[in-house]
Amino acid sequence: MSSASRKRPTSLEKHFPKWRRVDPMEGEGEEVPMAECPRCFKKIKMNRGSLSGVRAHEKSCTVREAETEVEFERVSKQKGARTFSLETLIELVVEAGLPLNVVENSAFQKFVKSLCVSFVMPSRRSLAREIKKKVHHHSQAITDELSSIPDIGITCDVWSRSSRSSRSSFVGIVAHFYSDAEGLGRRLIDFVDLKGRHTGANIASCVYTSLEAAGCLGKIRSITTDSASSNFRAMDLLRTEYGMGETGFVHLTCLAHKLHLSIVNSLGFWATASTSDEFSDSGEEDAGDNALTSTTGLEAPLCEQQERLDLLRDEQFLAGDDDDGSEASADIDDSYDEAWGEDVDRSTNRSTKGIGSLLKKLRNHSRFIRQSNIAFDLLHQSVEESLPDGHGFRIIPRDVVVRWNSTHRLLSWFSTYREGFAKYQRQCLARRGSDKLRLYMKANALSPSDEELIDTLQDLLAPFEQATRKFSGSTFTTISSVRAVTRGLSRKLKTGASGEADGSKALNRQLPEL
Repeated sequence: MSSASRKRPTSLEKHFPKWRRVDPMEGEGEEVPMAECPRCFKKIKMNRGSLSGVRAHEKSCTVREAETEVEFERVSKQKGARTFSLETLIELVVEAGLPLNVVENSAFQKFVKSLCVSFVMPSRRSLAREIKKKVHHHSQAITDELSSIPDIGITCDVWSRSSRSSRSSFVGIVAHFYSDAEGLGRRLIDFVDLKGRHTGANIASCVYTSLEAAGCLGKIRSITTDSASSNFRAMDLLRTEYGMGETGFVHLTCLAHKLHLSIVNSLGFWATASTSDEFSDSGEEDAGDNALTSTTGLEAPLCEQQERLDLLRDEQFLAGDDDDGSEASADIDDSYDEAWGEDVDRSTNRSTKGIGSLLKKLRNHSRFIRQSNIAFDLLHQSVEESLPDGHGFRIIPRDVVVRWNSTHRLLSWFSTYREGFAKYQRQCLARRGSDKLRLYMKANALSPSDEELIDTLQDLLAPFEQATRKFSGSTFTTISSVRAVTRGLSRKLKTGASGEADGSKALNRQLPEL
């Protein structure tokens, strides 16, 4: 073979044989060739054939890889390969919420081996046993840490998980303190499985047992709970029956809970709602193919032809239900929290009757588009056509009785997507007279006065959304800001009140109770 026909190696192949040349693809608008790192697969530009960028990245990537290998070897030798692998696996399972039997999954085992051949995979039973040890070690570590803290505040809350198969309840107990080394700190003392009913006696027993095990009974200066009656009973029992009255701890009720009750009761958010309305997503999974229920104002089911077309495709709604945190407080969710719905006033008030009627319509729309894909597709198309470029469609938020600011989110949606919803409403009303979608919209159509009330409520509630964010801080103290924020809300209501119709006066009368 002649030397002329032999292919000469490129400069990249000569100096960096493991690197791969990546030519720009047609239509990308990038004419500079690139080289791909064999370690991290990052692409480096080669301007005019220069290898300076490749050379610099090769040096830094080699050093980084060597440091990683040295650290792994150091920890492996120090702890032993099995111990090291077990600790990292426990951390993965706990923080990612993976099932324990993931270690028996062949695909997971193959993935782990591809990352590190020396990784020793434990059995499911070994993993469960080690996690139990971690829980015990955590409790001992918390006890040791709190032993040097003289004053401790406690946050206590009951959390419930409800499903078709089972219902579980837990009591979360968190310690808050100040130390010179850390500043304002918090530690989870215990997460107790609450057996039986949520009575004051059961809650008091769980709290006392956990605090006694942590060795901090005599250091408790305050216990913060929500305003459920069972929590008041529990605090009384801790003082009298369990002898904690000598410590003189103060029972603080959750300000966010008080604010929640003040808003929903003053404005009559749930005055005209039935029990099924209070959790607009309840029963959705059992709704069937076409769940035009009594909330739509209709008695007859959809016609047979529409039933075949309108099959539920719930996966469409999953992405739209995710909250990015930009619209409301992070504590909005659809979990069932009995205490926050316990003292909500459901009696009808003449001054807030208009608000209740409006919210019933909005909740019906939120529920209906999750039950009818014909309605969802029509709304999606109408909103998309009315939005400027770069703005995406978001599904109508759900409104739940345990979070007042879920109502704020609901109002915000109809304010933001007003033009698109109006187009959707016109299209529904333009359908033939016997069409079920037309009949539904006729019963739930928004009038100009409804849109005006949405704007009024938006302006009224905006400062309260800011206050909710302020009072929900977990990394800074909030109790010192209560008086200032409450007075600010009162002044805002007095200067911006437009009359009794918007509920501002009734809401202002509730603020001193905070």
